[in-house]
Amino acid sequence: MPSIEIAAGERDATRSGDACALAKTTGDLTIAWESDASEVPAPAISGFVSDVLASHAPPVAESTVDRVLAIVLGSRRTRFAPRPDAEGCALVRRRIAAAVAREEPVSFLTMWGAIKHYVRDEDQGVDLAELFAVLRLVQLARDVAEVHPPGAVVHVIVEDFGVWYEDAYGFPASVQSAIASGSRRYVSELIRLCEVVGGPALQAHTFGETVDVDPRECLARVERNRELLEAYWTAPPGTDAEAFDRLSRAGWRGRILEDTRAHYRARLAKLYPDEDHARHVHRICRYLAMVLLYEQLEMLRAVAPDAIRLAFYRPAPGLGRERLLGRVHLRGLPKPSCSTVMPPWTARGCLVVGDDGALRPRIESYLRLLASGSTYDRGALRIARDGREAGVRMDVVSFDRRFGRGLSLKRYGRP
Repeated sequence: MPSIEIAAGERDATRSGDACALAKTTGDLTIAWESDASEVPAPAISGFVSDVLASHAPPVAESTVDRVLAIVLGSRRTRFAPRPDAEGCALVRRRIAAAVAREEPVSFLTMWGAIKHYVRDEDQGVDLAELFAVLRLVQLARDVAEVHPPGAVVHVIVEDFGVWYEDAYGFPASVQSAIASGSRRYVSELIRLCEVVGGPALQAHTFGETVDVDPRECLARVERNRELLEAYWTAPPGTDAEAFDRLSRAGWRGRILEDTRAHYRARLAKLYPDEDHARHVHRICRYLAMVLLYEQLEMLRAVAPDAIRLAFYRPAPGLGRERLLGRVHLRGLPKPSCSTVMPPWTARGCLVVGDDGALRPRIESYLRLLASGSTYDRGALRIARDGREAGVRMDVVSFDRRFGRGLSLKRYGRP
């Protein structure tokens, strides 16, 4: 079996023989790391890599199709939402069966944000949260390959056009430039991580590579979508029929229920506490306008028409069944290592010092880390394969402020 080799940074404590703990592997990877001050023993690295890469294959089923289906659906250890309903499972099974019959890789697809939210410009980039999620996708492909030799291909669609429209449109040029620069850095690091760790089983696609449409046309269309969505969202109760009809003709599916609206309002109130309700609605409709644009351009179908949908984020309550049908929700870190579930691009992946002094991998909320007064030592992980290297932030966090610096987050000014 190929092996992962590890090498400690100059200031790290390592014991002879620790490399054997990395017997479970994605391939011929070399992992090295360094930290500002905290000692990070090799077992702390090998532990989370081995845990994420541990095979999650279920008991043997009767047919190849059912074995692959069981792998995809997983368990509550690897999945954070209920398994798809009967109709959704049937859809997933049909797509697996078609790939098995054609003796082709099973196709998966997941959407991915294009910037690390909350972090300051100088800290923009991927960290352990992205690594955990990428390793999880790689392990899914490996488990499928164990029972279906053609294996699997996971398509990662990076929403790089959407992040600019949602976060920068209407802001001053200096803010737009900073967001565009940060997004380019994040996307570049994410694509490199996918290539080095995932190899051919993990394929990242940007918006520009996927959709052959002039960006100016996309901007005009998404602005029109926003206008339609705002007209529907702000229509008084009982008077929204005409606005909903216009929105439906543009391709929108299903009404936006009050549970969904409340979910987004609460989220925006946390993210932008200084903005008023009208500004929050404007932001929500910009986001939903991008969702509609993807459907209008048939973006997902252009990448992988028969792909099984995966997600690392919780669906908003009240979404129509057609938007969730057959979607499988994955944990970046399996239980019991970590119970927190957040999209990698909105979370901090780190090593947390426990009361016993041990380091444990965690996915943490930036807002929780800030509110708790946590401190951290900055660290970095380097992963190499076949002459290519990817870098990942690997900070060591303390909740009792026993070392390091305090956390500082980015706040955008109002446009």
